[in-house]
Amino acid sequence: MGTKVGALWVGRVLMAALFLYAGSSKLRALPETVAVFEKIGGPSFMYFIGACEVAGGVGILVPWTAGLAALCLALLMVGAALSHVFVLGVAKISMALIALGVCSWLAYELRATLPWAHRKA
Repeated sequence: MGTKVGALWVGRVLMAALFLYAGSSKLRALPETVAVFEKIGGPSFMYFIGACEVAGGVGILVPWTAGLAALCLALLMVGAALSHVFVLGVAKISMALIALGVCSWLAYELRATLPWAHRKA
C-alpha cells in the first residue's frame, strides 16, 4: 500500500470515528448536545444532523461511497462552522474547521468515486 493510499485510509478512519461518535451523541440526546441544539434548531434538527453524521461516518468507510460521504460531511462542517460564527461563538470552532479540512481533502482525493465522475458527455 502506498503512502497516499495509507494516508487516505487513516483520514477516512479518523473521520468515521469522529462522525460516528458525534452523530451518536446527538441521536442519544446527550444533555450537553441538547443544550447546544436548543440554540440552533431544536431536537428534530439535532436528530437529523446526528443521522447525517452517522450515515456519513459509515459511508466514508465504503470505497464506492467514500468520496460522496466526504463531500457531504465537508458541507455539513461548513454549516457547523457557520453555526459557531453566528450563534454559538467561535471558541469551539476549531474541531469543525479541522473536520472540514480533512473531509475536503478526502473528497478531493476520492473525487473519482463520486457518482457523476464517470459520466460521458
